[in-house]
Amino acid sequence: MRKNYDHYPEKIRPLSAWEYWGLQILFALPVVGTFALIICALFSSNVNRKNFARSYFCSLLIVLIIALIGALLLFGYLSSIGMTFTELWELILEYFNELPTEVPYP
Repeated sequence: MRKNYDHYPEKIRPLSAWEYWGLQILFALPVVGTFALIICALFSSNVNRKNFARSYFCSLLIVLIIALIGALLLFGYLSSIGMTFTELWELILEYFNELPTEVPYP
């Protein structure tokens, strides 16, 4: 049975699962999603949409901070063993170039 939330004012009306799903897809778009995220987080008339956009933004910040820390640790490790990122990249490419291109069938 589908619940009807039309009697709630727009400001506090709950969002459906499809609306949350659609917002996640919208926010995941590279440029348009960033603008939509900022607009929803700051100017949305619905409190639930505004809070979801803010939580999505906080999640993005946490992921970016973790990625930055990981990159710094990688570069710190590479510099401690005397290797540059370019040398590491060349080593990875060399490894993948040596892989067999054909899969033997039994």
